[in-house]
Amino acid sequence: MFLSPAGGTNLRFSVRDPATNAEPAPLTAARPLATDQEILLTVVYDYTANVARLYSNAVLVASGPAPVDLTTITYVNNWLGRSQWNDAMFRGKYNEFRIWDGVLLPDQVAAHYAAGPDSLEPNPTLSVSMTAGKVVISWPATSPFTLEQTTALGPTANWSAVDTSGAVVEGNVKKLAVSPSQSATFYRMKK
Repeated sequence: MFLSPAGGTNLRFSVRDPATNAEPAPLTAARPLATDQEILLTVVYDYTANVARLYSNAVLVASGPAPVDLTTITYVNNWLGRSQWNDAMFRGKYNEFRIWDGVLLPDQVAAHYAAGPDSLEPNPTLSVSMTAGKVVISWPATSPFTLEQTTALGPTANWSAVDTSGAVVEGNVKKLAVSPSQSATFYRMKK
């Protein structure tokens, strides 16, 4: 599995199938990478859904199938900035390198880009709407944060966890419908 320039400039991600020694579905960006600036490169590889995506600064630059089960790869060479072949070494700097246990959704890729480096868990987006006389609170389904509520803001606010057992998941969003009350209620996500 590697991420490198293709033809010297365009970004390319590929997985070599250990059974066939071929690269069945490489992803190559249509344009060259920007130079002399920090860039967030993200590869999302979902073998189960057969989808691979390549992002540059949270913008999708290539997508295709993910035909190789990564659990079949047993190769022991793990390098950053070096190729298996006689290619030039990477002449840049790394700020961070992350490997996620799971598949990032497009909005999660965008949230990590917006949060910037050194921020492993971007704050989730919390939204509130009215539907059929109910207040609907929505947040990312994969968020490790807890929904909390209070009836007063300020230094003496008493935040308590909200029972989210009745929440439903729609796509990548968790939604909880609550009955409106006569007094103000404030919500937040807290880790």
